[in-house]
Amino acid sequence: MDYKTVKQALSINETAFTTTGEIAVDEDFILPDFYPEVIKILKCKAQARLASKNANGTSVTLDGHICVDLLYCDKEGGLNSFQQILPFSKVFDTEVDVTGGCVFCKIKTDYLNCRAVTERKISIHSALSVALNIKTKKQHEVIVEIEDETVQTDKKEIPFLNVIGSAEKGLLIEQELELSAGQQSVDSVLRCEATPLITEIKAVRNKAVIKGNLTVTVLYSSGKQCIPYKSTIPFSQFIDMQGINDDCICTGKIQLCYLEIKPKNVDGQCRGMSLCAKLNVSAETYCAGEVPIINDAYSTQNKLEMQRTKVNIERVIGHLSDSFMVKKTFDFSPGTFGNIIDCWLNTEVDSCTFSQGNMEVKGHFLLCILAFDADNRVCYHEKKSDFSFVKATELNCEGRLLFEPIIEPITCSYTILTDSSLEYRVEYRLNISLHEEKSVSFLTNVVGEEKDNNDTENISMVMYFAKKGESVWDIAKKYKADIKSMRQTNDLNSEQIECDKRILIPIM
Repeated sequence: MDYKTVKQALSINETAFTTTGEIAVDEDFILPDFYPEVIKILKCKAQARLASKNANGTSVTLDGHICVDLLYCDKEGGLNSFQQILPFSKVFDTEVDVTGGCVFCKIKTDYLNCRAVTERKISIHSALSVALNIKTKKQHEVIVEIEDETVQTDKKEIPFLNVIGSAEKGLLIEQELELSAGQQSVDSVLRCEATPLITEIKAVRNKAVIKGNLTVTVLYSSGKQCIPYKSTIPFSQFIDMQGINDDCICTGKIQLCYLEIKPKNVDGQCRGMSLCAKLNVSAETYCAGEVPIINDAYSTQNKLEMQRTKVNIERVIGHLSDSFMVKKTFDFSPGTFGNIIDCWLNTEVDSCTFSQGNMEVKGHFLLCILAFDADNRVCYHEKKSDFSFVKATELNCEGRLLFEPIIEPITCSYTILTDSSLEYRVEYRLNISLHEEKSVSFLTNVVGEEKDNNDTENISMVMYFAKKGESVWDIAKKYKADIKSMRQTNDLNSEQIECDKRILIPIM
């Protein structure tokens, strides 16, 4: 027999496809004639920047470019830089339909070799690893109520995030970076970096509002001097997302897709720089709620045949934000440097774990130093160092934690201790949004079979000697009793038997 049921629709983001891959770079390029010839390569860096991610049918296409930055010395010992843009397109076969899915992608450089074949020809060999994860929105119909007085149900409320929508949008930032009155004019840009960071994200009616900062650092040449420059540019972005409101939970991510900084010539003087940056901003919006799932069910009259489905549901359990200081002393060979031109960091998070009420973040940074040596020649050095940060938390998590820590250096400073050692200090800002993923079994269909004849069909009451800690539900289910009647008959108010006692079980 079929029972009348009440169903509820759940919209859940589920992982449809995940894989890893590689982008190989084997390229030779020639320096333009107006660039000085290469005598010594100081530093070469290859960084991938995604322009678009497209999930369609059974494939995902990643388009972007690899930005190769070369820092080198010319014949006169001068410091120069050159940038080469190498476009790429990478296609992944998913074997499942991922149309409209949210594509999450991480690309990092695993290997890089750069050498000067001639004074103008540069050869690059590099390998970049790609980690790809695609989530698609799936609808589930689950039974939350069985409308039959003979069916007993064991229910509980499960917190979950009902996916409202996800969207991406490009953001173009064009800004004039002006020099202060005391700063020297710009001849050329030697090194530049830009780090985007979301500072606020919220949902309003049919829109996600995202605010943040783009921190820009530049090293430029002026005559024979190298001048550092830093600026912070605020930005805001609106992303249209139909169906969301102020009560929704909104999370976001941001990526730098393109960066160009070049001197700005006004009336024959370069008193500033022109910045062009393209960002990709993505947002996911959820509605926090609870769904009454049926853990277990039985009928006092019939056998039940139940069908279930397992899904992984998520919920937001918190957000951690803190700052911490890392201080390290680095030793070099005697007389390594006399004057430091520039210092910068490349930071990576290796692991983030939660255990016994503590969160621990482990990572490493590569300290890059551009300096003059004791003979006033330009030199480059780098040192790798590990770091860790432990923070006490009050997390209550039963499932699997999902998180992606974002670490950004806020302030950096150094002190030269001797001609062969320095102390470096960096203050990091740490932001982590914490989600819990739990596997939950939902009831999707229930039918009753023919009447279940058993040994108690001619008995109206059963005496049972219950022990402390036994489940009231398990006892009622064993005898196919009406649980409400059993509770009233024996004055049972808790889910478990509180002490050894004799109880009476009414048999329907």
